[in-house]
Amino acid sequence: MSDYDVAVQIGSWRYHVVFGQLWSLDAEQATQALRLEPRLHSLLNFFLLHPDTLLSKETLLNNVWPQNEGSDAAVMRAIGALRKVLGDDSATPIYIQTVPKKGYRWCAPVTAVSIDTMPSAEFVYPTTVKTKANADDVAKVAFTNEVITNDANAIESLKTSSISLKFALSAAFALVLFCTSLAYVLASFTASPLIKLPDTIIPISALSGKESWPLLSNDNKHVIYHYKASGKADINWVMQDLNNLKVTHLSERYNALSQAVWLDNSKMVFRAKNANDECYFYQQKILPEVSDAKALFTCKSVIEQGAVLWKKKLLWLEFDKTSGNLQLFIKRDANQPELLMDLGSAWYSASHLTLSENTAYLLASKTPHETQLIAIYLTDLKQSTLAHFDYKLSQLSVWDKQALLLATPANELQILSLKTHNFQKLGAISQALVQATAYPARILASQYLDYKTDFYKVSFNYVDNEIATLEPWQVSNRSEKMLAINSQGIEAFVSNKAGDYQVWLNDQGYSKQVSHFIKPKQIQQLLWHENELLVLINAELFKLNISSSELSLFHKEPNIGRYASCHNILYWTELTKDGWRLMSPNQEVLENVVDVRCAPNNELVVQFADDERLAKLTKSKELIYLPVKLNWRKNNTASWFADNSGIYWIDDSSTHILGFYWQSSEIKTLLKSEGKLIEVYGQGRGVEYIVRQRPYDTDIVWLKNRR
Repeated sequence: MSDYDVAVQIGSWRYHVVFGQLWSLDAEQATQALRLEPRLHSLLNFFLLHPDTLLSKETLLNNVWPQNEGSDAAVMRAIGALRKVLGDDSATPIYIQTVPKKGYRWCAPVTAVSIDTMPSAEFVYPTTVKTKANADDVAKVAFTNEVITNDANAIESLKTSSISLKFALSAAFALVLFCTSLAYVLASFTASPLIKLPDTIIPISALSGKESWPLLSNDNKHVIYHYKASGKADINWVMQDLNNLKVTHLSERYNALSQAVWLDNSKMVFRAKNANDECYFYQQKILPEVSDAKALFTCKSVIEQGAVLWKKKLLWLEFDKTSGNLQLFIKRDANQPELLMDLGSAWYSASHLTLSENTAYLLASKTPHETQLIAIYLTDLKQSTLAHFDYKLSQLSVWDKQALLLATPANELQILSLKTHNFQKLGAISQALVQATAYPARILASQYLDYKTDFYKVSFNYVDNEIATLEPWQVSNRSEKMLAINSQGIEAFVSNKAGDYQVWLNDQGYSKQVSHFIKPKQIQQLLWHENELLVLINAELFKLNISSSELSLFHKEPNIGRYASCHNILYWTELTKDGWRLMSPNQEVLENVVDVRCAPNNELVVQFADDERLAKLTKSKELIYLPVKLNWRKNNTASWFADNSGIYWIDDSSTHILGFYWQSSEIKTLLKSEGKLIEVYGQGRGVEYIVRQRPYDTDIVWLKNRR
């Protein structure tokens, strides 16, 4: 089963994956459906996502049960209950095979079926009965839709079960009390607290504006962080005393600022761009008293979390502007910076450098849609890719010697074991946290407050080539982004107003959800091709049936850049072993191309990996360079588009939209926005829609357990 399948057939059952409902193929009426309780629903889904795979009890516990809630016995009971529902026999299994001392394997064929073959909507939510009974009775009763009547035998059975339950509850309470006491005694004599899900957020800062990139001082008494006041563009450092919460603003202000690195107990080093937009590494003493920042040496760019201190030597990441190579530099005492490693030019982005003993870890991406976790072993300067993710990661820090703290955008923090590569989620309470750093028994992080994006429709004065007004188009209490409009004017977009991000359609002013993903997915692009809606999800292109919500794999290549449907031909860019290529179904079109858009007269607009100039590719394969420059490493792929009228893009300040017109070859500023612009779209007549970020604040917080 794929993560995207809504309905499947397993053996003699038809199964609705989203709602956890089973219909027997032998059933004559849909009222014979069975509805699984949440644990069995999750267990069955996990099995179906990993068919013919040996799954240990530990694997099932880590992925189906909340942390510290499951046990080997719980797994065995759930497997037994699921077998009873499916009519399976452990001796001659059809569905779940037991492999002694190793685990379980799903062995039945799993076939995707159309949602149209499922029972009608009136049977989507069959009755679920919950009774006070012992564990075996719950397993037999709670997962069916059979109604318990007032039958005298049934009532007497329930009374007997209730007496058994009271005895079981008393015994369980005594056992829990004993275990709690034992855990308290053990915790008093152990240095490392038990790992459990955090359950509370404690604010540290409460300034009006944005606080970010917090760092705890070595004496554990102060937190330093960035501060950008509301309505201001520049940034300064703030030091806050954790005892009395007194805030001290450092006077220097910067255009860009990185996270700090402690040199010792009193001094920190960081890189920043000053008022003249010059990049320097700075050293500043802040404890016990604040001194002026001292410029040490120049830098090429500000990477927010791109430096660490290793054996009293500063290490940092840089992108060489000329070659595009990702490089690791080192500064040894008073010597000049020297190149330690060159990691090559095939990188879209790199960030979040962190250090654990003699190993540096970083997140690096070769395309806009994936992330690699890379380890650099500093003692011998060897490197290895530890993991590859077909989605973007936005968080990296050290959890302990054996684990890292990771997260995807808008998702909860997760602990990645470096030994097993298993994830342990920290729960929904960590979902709005970024820039997190683990300390004993707590996590220091920035918390986003009310972050949202909205779609606005542009009213354009075509006589004067000026934008007249902006009207709210898709504005909710959540975030909307990405847009695709077909030739009939049907608008598809992405929103998380129903929870996780899903695909929606705008239908005559009313929005309706057309995708139903089981678990969060990164939707990376929407486009229409031959009147079919295509969705790029975790670097795979699917066709989405807008009537049934079914997804079918449409195209898959490794290291995809971006797709474009131009003149009834599907184009895409991909990173090959020989570099970036522009492709079409029948041929390689052009080398060194990272992005593509449609242009008039069956031509294309292309963006190159090593040249900021855009170019027009004619039908005769001639390249005509244009007076438009865009850096693909800095620009969001949805921050520009081309159509029959020209090329339109958001500038580096994210506050202006500029346009280049085919007819006049003129570049003109079309819009100045008070809020940050995220995306811009059109469908043949210039700028028609924009995505704008609402004003929001951030705070510095502790994430921890109450006890």
